[in-house]
Amino acid sequence: MVEQVGDFYCLSKVLFIILTSFFEWFVQSWFCYRNPPQSHADWMKLLQQQQRLHEAEMSKWQDLLGASIVMVDQVHLLGASIFMVDQVHLLGASIVMVDQVHLLGASIVMVDQVHLLGASIVMVDQVHLLGASIVMVDQVHLLGASIVMVDQVHLVHFLVDSYSERIKLYAFP
Repeated sequence: MVEQVGDFYCLSKVLFIILTSFFEWFVQSWFCYRNPPQSHADWMKLLQQQQRLHEAEMSKWQDLLGASIVMVDQVHLLGASIFMVDQVHLLGASIVMVDQVHLLGASIVMVDQVHLLGASIVMVDQVHLLGASIVMVDQVHLLGASIVMVDQVHLVHFLVDSYSERIKLYAFP
């Protein structure tokens, strides 16, 4: 029940931010269609206003993604919060594929059993270890049927960059 409330809250927050951002864009676009800029100064003012709106949207999305990552890190589903090398206990009936493990050095990776009790897919295609390093993943938290990536910072940057590109395409055709 708690996980459903958390999922609903996160989804509600995302929808609220999306809808409020569309409302701001709609009001500005409607004004421009009714009263198009006539001079160079008007166009510059409009472009500066679009830039401010874009920066506000980017900060909203960055805050939202940061809050989502923090939420994902803090959620524990029915005691399934520890990812061990020997056993993985997750919620759902999922598929785990371990294709290849490449070791270069004095490292050992053993995956004995994987127990999944949910509807998530975990795929580990290749693990490359250089030198005498040991890879340890302490905790993996999944929300519903989501895929959690260990390197979440790159995911955030990718999402922010792709959203930024879409804004540029729509704002400045």
